[in-house]
Amino acid sequence: MVKSVTLITQDFHPMKGGIATYLMQIYRKYFASERFQVIVPNNIGQVTDYQSLPFDVYRTDFFPFEHETPPRRQTNRTIVDILRQTNTDIALFGYLRSHPEAGRDYKIYKPSVRTGIITHAKEVFIDNAIVNENRSSTGAHQGYTQDEALFYKTVLQDADRVFCISKFTQNLLVHQGIHARFHLLPPSLSTPTLQDKANCKIALGYTPDDFVVLSVGRLIDRKGQYSFVEIFPNLRTAIPNIHYAIVGDGPNKAHIQETINLHNLEERVHIHDQVDNVGLATHYGAADIFVLPTEFIPPNDVEGFGIVFLEAGMHQIPVIGGNSGGVVEAIVNGTTGYLINPKSRGALEAKTIELYNFSELRATMGRQGRIRGINQFNDSPSKSLVTLLS
Repeated sequence: MVKSVTLITQDFHPMKGGIATYLMQIYRKYFASERFQVIVPNNIGQVTDYQSLPFDVYRTDFFPFEHETPPRRQTNRTIVDILRQTNTDIALFGYLRSHPEAGRDYKIYKPSVRTGIITHAKEVFIDNAIVNENRSSTGAHQGYTQDEALFYKTVLQDADRVFCISKFTQNLLVHQGIHARFHLLPPSLSTPTLQDKANCKIALGYTPDDFVVLSVGRLIDRKGQYSFVEIFPNLRTAIPNIHYAIVGDGPNKAHIQETINLHNLEERVHIHDQVDNVGLATHYGAADIFVLPTEFIPPNDVEGFGIVFLEAGMHQIPVIGGNSGGVVEAIVNGTTGYLINPKSRGALEAKTIELYNFSELRATMGRQGRIRGINQFNDSPSKSLVTLLS
């Protein structure tokens, strides 16, 4: 029996980033054969961005960083109206702060509805991120007031299911005394066609013999691209044909570019801030190794999983990542790549040089990454979530 499934989320297409990508993948794997619809904020994308999608998209104002305010209550009413209009059987909230209490309100009208909350990383640091009433409203490191902390813990425990992107995320919630009906929901990816590495390198302006290191992700502190730029002068001595491609944009772009200019690395380190999916596949195809020395930045900025490490593995590329957050579940240390202390520039340099020196090791790790991705994180259609929430 086809179910009506509504996803309510503040991160979604056409936004870029791990959460938006992850949620679209969940639709494709678990709900493509259901009657699916999404509720997103008015301030992401334009109406035209959603016209080509195979499901309906509703837009309203979101107030994720408010609590018990008139605007938030009005949005809750709007969400409930849409849930009633679509006769939703499963209400799935894509982020802890995406108005999950609207699911509880909708149960008044449809007691049989099943609710699920998807949790990632930053937002589940509840006890560690309790702040005073005066706080930044940017959301970058947004904490919780005491009232909000109690509210969100209650919401989690009342949900029919709490989905966690990683064991790391689930453990964080358990250690804070949250006794919910948990279910692990790791990323899922399609299997890309492998491209000829030499052709991809030539397409991007390299030579076939260049050693290309790739990073993909927002240019923010926790991703660690700046760390690799800092050690690049040393690496250039050890690896004369090295190039570093940074795909992404963000607040650290200017700082990274200044460092590139300071060390006269413009011909070897390249920031690509406007890359579509076809271009991204070419960058993966050209890369010899993938590096992202992710780290935890207190009180709550951390990778919940690290989808890009799986993407690189799917393209048969060995990876180097920081041993923080859920990244330890994305990389099998010594098999698909290496986990390092992200604060150790020496470790980052040593593992890069090791992978450069041993081409057979690179090939073996790349193959293992692709095999693991296909076996454990494929996007083959599944009805398991529908069954779980029925």
